[in-house]
Amino acid sequence: MASRFVSITLGPNDDGRRIDRVARKAFPQLPLSRIYSALRSGEIRLNGRRIKGDVRVAAGDSLDVQERLISGAPVSLSPDENAPNGTAGSPAPDIHDLEGRIVYESPHLLVVAKQRGELVHGPNSLGTLVEAYLASSPAAGVSFTPGPVHRLDRNTTGLVMYGASLRGAQEMSRALRAHRVQKIYAAVLTGVVTEKQRWDTPLTRDHRTHRSDAADHGQTAVTLVNPVASGKNASLVVARIVTGRTHQIRAHASINGTPLLGDNKYGGLPFAGGYILHAGALTVADPTEIIDFTHLWTPLPSSAGARVRHLFGNVALRALYELLSVPSEE
Repeated sequence: MASRFVSITLGPNDDGRRIDRVARKAFPQLPLSRIYSALRSGEIRLNGRRIKGDVRVAAGDSLDVQERLISGAPVSLSPDENAPNGTAGSPAPDIHDLEGRIVYESPHLLVVAKQRGELVHGPNSLGTLVEAYLASSPAAGVSFTPGPVHRLDRNTTGLVMYGASLRGAQEMSRALRAHRVQKIYAAVLTGVVTEKQRWDTPLTRDHRTHRSDAADHGQTAVTLVNPVASGKNASLVVARIVTGRTHQIRAHASINGTPLLGDNKYGGLPFAGGYILHAGALTVADPTEIIDFTHLWTPLPSSAGARVRHLFGNVALRALYELLSVPSEE
């Protein structure tokens, strides 16, 4: 008795990709050799017809697979038919957790306010929520998974950009490499900073200690610091990173004698609730059809805002938000 076929409708993010690569994403439980043999035997078809592995698909095509080939194993079906990540037995992410946290949304990009302690990607992360939220996107497909186009540390809060489409992820990655995107952070430092500073010590990464430190032959790293307020041996600053090195602001602040307050790894004084480092704003030069915004910003999480208000007062907090809410002139 012939096995019946299960059909998957391909989306815009699959458009132009080779069917062997689409099938590999759609059926992760199958070895690549089995996918090729299934294409040759007709167990995997395109629009009901046998095809070779190098044939390129189009949005709206039907990827057809014999049911017996995938019986009993997870399969990345079209987004409204299967849980994100295709993980059997995992609780479905609650996309309501994103309510009030989406700062910008388009068919190509999603910018979300990350919370303290939240991972940007991986199991049970902000990325999992984003993937679930975008599962019914018009651009959804089986061969592209929404993901972050940059990273923030677990305890850094603020704006994270996710590619909602393949085009969006690719174009934003190019914009970041070309330094067309300014990333502006708010930070609370140990010590008193009263003048603008340029931190440009080259950095190297020690993967044993998970620290970034000064090195004569390290990677170029430039951080521009603008003081907002100071008091009680602490300073509130806005920092713009010209380069994007791991732990750049944390390492530069420590090297310059003003580590983040509460940043134990880099020598900061104790601070109840941990250090405050907040990716507060993004400015884009030369927006495009895909990246169609010029400036985004988000306030501190409520707990961090309360701690900043306690240290520096309401006037300082308002001054911080005035700086974050308008594009940098530097």
